[in-house]
Amino acid sequence: MIERIVAEQQAASSEAEALITEAGTALHATDSTGTPHWVGMQRLLRRLQAFHSEYRRVKSYQVRIIHDRSVLLLEEAFRIILRQADQPADGYRLAADYCEHYDGRYGTTLNGPAKARVQAIADFVAEQEAREAK
Repeated sequence: MIERIVAEQQAASSEAEALITEAGTALHATDSTGTPHWVGMQRLLRRLQAFHSEYRRVKSYQVRIIHDRSVLLLEEAFRIILRQADQPADGYRLAADYCEHYDGRYGTTLNGPAKARVQAIADFVAEQEAREAK
């Protein structure tokens, strides 16, 4: 999913664009033994979190201000990769968040333009199941 977010890059700012590009690189970065570069991913996760570190008080709640949806999706993906996610269902929530499409012509949630993303995830799941069946 990270690769898809990076490929679809629609960043709202140059800082967001740089974070998205770095996420694509960090996903494939390894050390000299071929082990994923966990420390680099943790640093990137902190930077992704810091990008959305602004909060506002709305009524009696603290609300996190989101400036770029792609950066938020990447933050959640790296939290899952680094096993900082609280629940196994976090992966399903990330997939649903990725597929949601916001456009006034269609409403929100899973609608017409989201079809390609839903299909891509279904194809990925089918490929994984086929690999595991071998």
